[in-house]
Order: sequence, then structure tokens, then C-alpha cells
Amino acid sequence: MKVDWRTVVRDALIVILILWVGTRALGSIMPDAADSASGIVGVVLMGIGFCISGCLFRAREGRIKHVGRVVLLVWAISFANLFTAPDRNVFNWLSSLGPIALGAAIGGGASFLIVKDSGGDAAQAPTAPEA
Repeated sequence: MKVDWRTVVRDALIVILILWVGTRALGSIMPDAADSASGIVGVVLMGIGFCISGCLFRAREGRIKHVGRVVLLVWAISFANLFTAPDRNVFNWLSSLGPIALGAAIGGGASFLIVKDSGGDAAQAPTAPEA
């Protein structure tokens, strides 16, 4: 199966954007609770992003591999946190793979419950029903 890296990049950006917007919103709404709940909120937000990613990848057969590729790309992109956040180090980055994988397992699993098999073997855009 040929990998469409555009869909992997698209889905990684979706996950990162949802995580970034969600944590910024939480920080502005509840600044005191944002620090203590940031891990749980991050996993939930990533789960939502990975669920969207899995739902956009219509074929069930390659969905787990696709979500796995998105996990690795999200994790690689998160390496930039080492340079933008003063309290981050390489150990923080290495250990961040666990929560990212947990969010992917939750969201990717949920996508199997939401989207039925399209019968294809690649990412497909949803089509409008015929009248």
C-alpha cells in the first residue's frame, strides 16, 4: 500500500491544532486549573484529533498504520517544544510519546466505531448521497 504523506501531514496538523487551541482556551478560561489538568486535557484533545484523523481515513484496513504514522509525525513536530518552552528538555520530549500514543489509541479506536468500512484501501473524501 502506497503511503499518501499529504494525508499524514494533514492529520498531524489537525491533531496539533486541536491540542493547541484547546489548551489555549483552557488556559484563558481557567488559568489555575490549566496546570493541574493539562495532562488529562491533552490526552482528551489528542483523542479528539486522532478520532477525526481516523474518520477522515475511510479505509478500515490501513487505518491503524495511518494513525501510527500520524502519531510519529505529531511526536516529531513536538520536538519544537524543546526550543519554545524553557522548562522542557529531551526527557520530556521522549516521555511525551506515551500520552500521544494513548490519545491515538482512544481516538483511533473511536474512529472504528464511528466510520464503517468504505471498501477502499486509501484515504477517500466522503461523497454526497445521491437524491
